[in-house]
Amino acid sequence: DAQSLHTLAEPAMMLARASLRPLRCAAKRSLAVDAAQLEDTAAQLLKRHGVAGVQAAVIDAGEVIPVNGGLADVASGTPVASTTLFQLASLSKPVAARRALTRFDADAAVNPLLAAHGSPWRIEGQDGWGDAVTVSHLIDHSALGLHYVPGVPESEPKPSSLELVSGRAEEWGYAAVECVKKPGSAFAYSGGGFLVLQHLLECALGPEKALAPCGGRFGYELDGAPTGESLVDFGFDVPEGQTHAVGYRDGGEVLGRLWFPPFAAGAMGTASGLGEWLCGLSKAHRDRGDGMHAVARLMLERRRDLGAGAFMGARMGRGIFIRDVASGDPRSPDRWMLHQAANDGFRGLFLVCFDGPSAANGPRGLVVLSNGDNDAMLFNMAMARAMLEALEPAGFDLGRVPDVAAGFDTAGMRQEEIVNLGFKGLVLDA
Repeated sequence: DAQSLHTLAEPAMMLARASLRPLRCAAKRSLAVDAAQLEDTAAQLLKRHGVAGVQAAVIDAGEVIPVNGGLADVASGTPVASTTLFQLASLSKPVAARRALTRFDADAAVNPLLAAHGSPWRIEGQDGWGDAVTVSHLIDHSALGLHYVPGVPESEPKPSSLELVSGRAEEWGYAAVECVKKPGSAFAYSGGGFLVLQHLLECALGPEKALAPCGGRFGYELDGAPTGESLVDFGFDVPEGQTHAVGYRDGGEVLGRLWFPPFAAGAMGTASGLGEWLCGLSKAHRDRGDGMHAVARLMLERRRDLGAGAFMGARMGRGIFIRDVASGDPRSPDRWMLHQAANDGFRGLFLVCFDGPSAANGPRGLVVLSNGDNDAMLFNMAMARAMLEALEPAGFDLGRVPDVAAGFDTAGMRQEEIVNLGFKGLVLDA
């Protein structure tokens, strides 16, 4: 039960705290946030919400420091460590988008690319819409369907990307991906776009290179070779010497490990590794001499709202959401990048200021990963609020949004929308 779970977790908290190691990402000054205090807060919130464990990271002036708590595996008593791998779920999407934009022009039509790289499949849709879908439409949720991508049990054969997009994996909930509206006309969250993106990149590079780990501080080579330490891993097998967090349903029931399509929801990683990647994205956006500057500008571009505001309280960039927040300087708002995540047994989010007065000394923000379901969504929002209070960014007034302890009414919401509407209603509307 939750009480015994967190009695087991207390020694683990001490071990995790003893191993805290700051990671540098163009840091300008020392971290001012009290990570030990945040770990104490995490322990209290885990117990309150009945969630097994959390792996988080605070980013301040470009410095990334882990904030861990609870258990990666309740049965074995294994604590969450900074190196424990979590399912990143939809936090995979921004990493996949950047990978695709290093290879293809954002405005390139997808069907000719599929033909050029030998795929037998094409995007279809009424009125010739399929032929009008571009790479940008795949990653900004403005053309295709399939909101949530279902998981496949670990023991079952994994569908290929071609089987997923062509409707040959219906037993796992995958209908054929089609263009469901005029491309670029309206936002509707689409895991299907990232299935097509994966298939396209696999055709162009081969599966091994297309799904190679993302290494070294935003440093992914065009041929697919990772550089430096792996920050995000699109593989399913747990590397030797590392542990993977176990997923749990609300109430503590263990979930068997599920495979998800890598680009849409299947990457593994750590909060600190993802924090490093986000710092690299911020640096690339800011530094005109950075080799990834043009890609970062595309991803974080201010764009017309096609409906993402109602969904997330933010505009859609390319593969990532963007929100402008008052900075105190009317000429220059703070710009935040963000995303939510939900796989069976896992929840996650990030929220990072990458531009504006608050990011003058480097990016500031947070990453939160936890192993639970809807209760973990509530935990993540409470944890994110505690981290925001520690960072004290301009433009956020948490008094404007409901207290997480009062609960969150999910009546009438589809299961796949709870995580984004919770993020919007309990944090972003502040």
